[in-house]
Amino acid sequence: MYGVYRADYPPLPPALTAGLRRATQLRHLRLDCKLNNAAAVADIAGLTGLESLSVGLVREEALLRRLLRPLTALTSFTADVVPVVNSGSVEGLAELTELSLGITDLDVTALSHLPHLTKLRCSGLVAPAGGAAAGAAAPEGGWPLPPELRDLSLLCQEPQELPRPLRGPPNGSVAGSVGFYLHTDAHILPSGELLPQAEAALCGAAGALGQLMAPAVCTVGVTVMKGDHLGTLLRPVGGAAEAGAGRRNHTPWLEALGAMRPSGLVLAGVALSHQDLNSISRMASLTALDLRPPCAFPASALCTLLALPALKELSIDCSSWVVGAGPGAAVREPPEARGVLLSLCCDKAGPRPKIKLYHSRSLPEGAVSGLAAMVTALQAGFEALGVEDRAQLSLAPV
Repeated sequence: MYGVYRADYPPLPPALTAGLRRATQLRHLRLDCKLNNAAAVADIAGLTGLESLSVGLVREEALLRRLLRPLTALTSFTADVVPVVNSGSVEGLAELTELSLGITDLDVTALSHLPHLTKLRCSGLVAPAGGAAAGAAAPEGGWPLPPELRDLSLLCQEPQELPRPLRGPPNGSVAGSVGFYLHTDAHILPSGELLPQAEAALCGAAGALGQLMAPAVCTVGVTVMKGDHLGTLLRPVGGAAEAGAGRRNHTPWLEALGAMRPSGLVLAGVALSHQDLNSISRMASLTALDLRPPCAFPASALCTLLALPALKELSIDCSSWVVGAGPGAAVREPPEARGVLLSLCCDKAGPRPKIKLYHSRSLPEGAVSGLAAMVTALQAGFEALGVEDRAQLSLAPV
């Protein structure tokens, strides 16, 4: 996976290794450590009665194969693996029902060996080695997913890498979450402009997964990697000139995400126009909208979210409401912000969501104090309008 932090687990302690050799009746084992040599792997692989196994990190797939080959009784397995899990590593795990691989990609052909899998969590699905990208060498009818799969979480799926088409459980029966990741190596120009082929891949991947996901029970997101290094947020295909009334905006891929009928939408590293917020306001199934730092949007456009009938949680980045740097940084609240937030929380006919205002942890202490004072003033305004729960609006660092 591209540029995602992996926890640095300690190696398996020798004393614990010695104890494990004698634990032949063990059925469930969790080790928050890394397996980085054949000796450590061999001791655990000897515990053939294990039904569930969780380890922090397996350094390479060759070690993973040695570990799992004898453990045919496993029904649950959790580990991070470098760099990808291929088909051969899991071909003996026919009883597995839960597989969690952290931020490791999974070769889609591996799933054909897991007929009873109900829950899958990994970085993303990829075509088998030698298959270039999304539609490469797909078997007739598409790539098969386990027929009993009901919970799917793809944490860092690169859109163009998703194997397509996918053939799985009955349409609309899978819950879970999908996080699409975009970065400058494949999807974005240095100016922040989304590439046309990346937009097409994102729309195609959303369409393929949308056929599997149950309505109103999945969360979908788009995160722009290395946004701080870009120096700008994600712009539409065509750049800043394509943002605004009567223009392209981010409409194509936002509509593709909306067609997945998500209950949650998470965006990070994206510059949103009024028209983009309007596109989001048509996602009637949304109960939670999360605009994480860094994210930009016109505060006046938040009023369009009153059209979301089921919205319960709204989290937005207010870091841009701070101008300047260092001790001179100050809060400059957009003129429309207070009225819009009051409207969202006090509209008797609307959803009245709980609102969380994010701010960057790197903000100076004085700026954070200014944001806190702004929130306190807004809470007082809520009380004056009959909203008794001050927790309906809160401030949180990210």
